[in-house]
Amino acid sequence: MLGNDWYKKHLTQIKQKAGARYTPELNINLPISEIFDGISRTENFYISIREKYGELLREFRYVTSKYEDVELQKAYDEIKKEADSLFKLIEKIKEYNTVQIPWDKMQNKTKALKDQLWKFADQLRTAKEQVKDIKTPARADGSYQSSPSEKLNSDIHHIYKTQELIRHFEELSLSTKAMFGYFLIS
Repeated sequence: MLGNDWYKKHLTQIKQKAGARYTPELNINLPISEIFDGISRTENFYISIREKYGELLREFRYVTSKYEDVELQKAYDEIKKEADSLFKLIEKIKEYNTVQIPWDKMQNKTKALKDQLWKFADQLRTAKEQVKDIKTPARADGSYQSSPSEKLNSDIHHIYKTQELIRHFEELSLSTKAMFGYFLIS
């Protein structure tokens, strides 16, 4: 029977023989490792999707959902509908299973949403220009209140951040990581 002392001694010998050939500091992560994550649907694959999905939800929630301007509200409502549809697709990619991930649908949804967000950002910039001179007084309690221009600027910022995260999912849906996983499971 082999005891703990033997295992410790054996591990020490192996480390000495290996020397500096492998250390975490010298490890180089290669893009191909991400392809294997996608093919194998490793835990890292799901973790990265969930992390980006969480970031996407947070950024989109920062965008104002109610606008006085009818056209802005209509555009936002259309975006919200499209975003919810994309969110439902991504939400299903939570943990390992053999169900085919609908990368083609995700690609179509991300492209459509990205285009809608560009148009909406343009509309917000136009609205911001129209209200740039409006000053908002402090609240009754003396606290600061954002001007309409500042509020619109904040929305524009969060729209851009949302677009950035949507691009991540669009690129993922077009990536080798997604395609190899798609062909293996099909």
